[in-house]
Amino acid sequence: MKLFIFAFLYPFFLFADVSFYVISPYAEVHEMPSKQALAVDYLHCGQRVRLVKKEDISRDFFSVKYAKKTGFINKKFLSQKRVQCPQKKYAYFFEGLPLDADDRIYWGKLYEQFYMGEVKAK
Repeated sequence: MKLFIFAFLYPFFLFADVSFYVISPYAEVHEMPSKQALAVDYLHCGQRVRLVKKEDISRDFFSVKYAKKTGFINKKFLSQKRVQCPQKKYAYFFEGLPLDADDRIYWGKLYEQFYMGEVKAK
């Protein structure tokens, strides 16, 4: 009986919603899985997205759905755990910045071009 229930419910576990959270201050949502692809939207730290497909579309991007929209986000900007975002941690600082929508787009594009890591040179 237990085996039958497991066999019946197993497909539902495979396709359960998988949520991720944006962990960078700003992230671009692209129409194709490439940094050079047109950015169709911008998300900020803490926003939740859902995976559209379980399998990877590309090595660096996930296909995601958010607010009835779909697009591609670089995996390095997503985590399954919520993080403390700089906008909330340093709210007094960020509230004092006169950033409009164009500024947020600029910072999102710039942040995506950074490569974070360690240098192995001696």
